[in-house]
Amino acid sequence: MRASDVEQLAGRIHAAVSAVAGVERIYGAGGLASTVVRAGAAALGVDAGSPVRVADGESGTRVDVSLGVDGSLSAADVLQAVRAAIDGVLASEGLVTERVTLTIAHVHPREGADRS
Repeated sequence: MRASDVEQLAGRIHAAVSAVAGVERIYGAGGLASTVVRAGAAALGVDAGSPVRVADGESGTRVDVSLGVDGSLSAADVLQAVRAAIDGVLASEGLVTERVTLTIAHVHPREGADRS
């Protein structure tokens, strides 16, 4: 895939995942270095692109997404819905899914939740 195609696909996946009930935020996928680079770019007012990582694999497309969830639904239900959203975007582009890696990086407390 060309870089511009990857960016557009990552943007479509970002939008689809953001629309899933229970998803509070999408964090940058990858390690500490990519997180620092993205934060630095944001501080400079530079668009670092989508935090969703998309790459060509040997047998299809690989997607990595790190999420913050709001706790309103079970994590398993949110992950299942996110996976379906990603598969739907890839299928609409005629792409085969090789691997989807989903990480829940943070559970945001619900309003009014007991935090004791």
